[in-house]
Amino acid sequence: MCVAMEQLKAEWTAEGRAEGRAEMRVEMQERIALQALRMKMSCKDIQKLTSLSMEEITSLARINGVSV
Repeated sequence: MCVAMEQLKAEWTAEGRAEGRAEMRVEMQERIALQALRMKMSCKDIQKLTSLSMEEITSLARINGVSV
């Protein structure tokens, strides 16, 4: 394979890994938030804990049938 193709492949691989890590980070934040909601923590505390927005937290609660 030519040098340019190898370089492109390396860039795509690095981008894919970065995207995967970012998606995993969001998924973990959502899991933590959902567990905290089930434990009846306040949305404000969950926001501090996870860095999710209030909209994301309330949406997560609504989707999973958890009262806020």
